[in-house]
Amino acid sequence: MVKVKNLYFSDKKWFISVIFLFYFLFLYWSFVYFFPRKSFKAAENVEHNTYHQVHIIGKAAIGQYLWSHLFNGSLDIIDKGFFQNGNKTIDNIIFTYYSGPGYIQNSIPQEIQFLVLIINGRTFKHVLKAKEWLDFLPEIHSLKKTAIILLGNEKCENHWILPYMKSKGGIIDILFIVYDSALIDNKEIFQWPLGVATWLPNESKESLAEYLSILQDSDFTLNPVGENTECYRIYEAAALGSIPIIEDNMTPGLCVSPLRLLKKFNPPFIFVKSWKTLHEVLQTDNFNFENIIEQRIKLLLWYDIFKKNIVTYFLNILKESFFSFTLSQ
Repeated sequence: MVKVKNLYFSDKKWFISVIFLFYFLFLYWSFVYFFPRKSFKAAENVEHNTYHQVHIIGKAAIGQYLWSHLFNGSLDIIDKGFFQNGNKTIDNIIFTYYSGPGYIQNSIPQEIQFLVLIINGRTFKHVLKAKEWLDFLPEIHSLKKTAIILLGNEKCENHWILPYMKSKGGIIDILFIVYDSALIDNKEIFQWPLGVATWLPNESKESLAEYLSILQDSDFTLNPVGENTECYRIYEAAALGSIPIIEDNMTPGLCVSPLRLLKKFNPPFIFVKSWKTLHEVLQTDNFNFENIIEQRIKLLLWYDIFKKNIVTYFLNILKESFFSFTLSQ
């Protein structure tokens, strides 16, 4: 991660803070009432007095992004994190969340009817573990519907999961997959955001605090292409109002249309095809001191709306697949 600090008022942090707060309050009010929001159409035929139970089992780190960042769900930490449990009711659905290494196939509840299973398919080793879970699911005899959130392969090599899809005779009703896979048809297979990283056990509170401080103090965060154009740093920067500058190029593999889910929401990012143009981009009038503050606040507000839209998107797909028949009764 490359840090690009503001060069004009580095010795006047108090002044920046006051201006930032003023702009934030003003733009937040303006944003709430006037900013054009791009939302997904609400699910039809919802019976507001009917509640449904959905179990979420998180066996990949992206589960934390869903539960903590998108759902704003709380967690009960048991046995030093060996078990992590949470409950959250959203729009007539009671979600129960299970995560942590203590939850294996034989320790999860056996009365599950509607399941969201979050698995990792990034490497061959991860795929083997993911298949163990998928092969176990038919043993849950009460299970009626299954959704999978898959941390996909960065080269979009995910065809191994197709035999598990309901259309192929498998158990998966709907699949959400990270990265720009060509398998996504928005009927049975949908795209999912990568989100922020989960810090490893060997990281410390100090190293996390230092990283977040660097992002927060940086007006811009550079995001070079790696194995995939999409990376955790984009979301981490957006969450702290540091404008992502993204190298928007196709990476080797089977992926298509880089960052299409993010771009659907018109993010206030900077996209470059070549780093040679970066100096020219940053020299424009759009990036003087006052405009940078405004752009950073706009980014914070945009990211908040983005997360809410992703939750709506997820709930609508889940309702249509899981409960459309039930709700019509």
